[in-house]
Amino acid sequence: MEQLQSRLDALEYENERLRVSASAATDTPAKEDTSSAELEQLQLDRQQAVEKTTELEVRLSELDRDLQSRDAELQALRAEKENLTVQLTDAKAELDESVASHEQDVAAKVNALEGIQHNLQESEQQIIKRDRVIETQSAEIEDLKSNLEKTYAELEEEKKELGAQIDELRIAGQVCILILLALEISYY
Repeated sequence: MEQLQSRLDALEYENERLRVSASAATDTPAKEDTSSAELEQLQLDRQQAVEKTTELEVRLSELDRDLQSRDAELQALRAEKENLTVQLTDAKAELDESVASHEQDVAAKVNALEGIQHNLQESEQQIIKRDRVIETQSAEIEDLKSNLEKTYAELEEEKKELGAQIDELRIAGQVCILILLALEISYY
């Protein structure tokens, strides 16, 4: 907040300096040709400084509103904290009373829990046995799959070989027929 105020002051000072420079530039007509560009630049700088000052004033106003809003929220939070502290004290007293009655229930529940743990251990042992059986069966299934794939590959290879042999026999048969036809033709 202080930074914005100091920047605002600095921009107002720069704005005033630019006004003085602009009025000095317009007072000397002999230098008008050489300083017209400087005057335009100074006016542009002045306009930018005015715009920046306006922006900073708006921002400062927004920050003031935010600060007031946060102060109100802080007051509300402090009041709520005090209310919650009272409620917490009451709740702690009730809790202390209920802890005493719950401690009696805990002993009964511990006994029940021990029974459940015993049953759970038995169940876990049964699960471990089932898992071992499943692992064994899975290994057997994998072996069967591997054998099946191997057998299938062998059958495919034999199929290819038989197909090649059939093609060879077909060609040999056609050659024989051609030879017989050639012999028959040459015989006549």
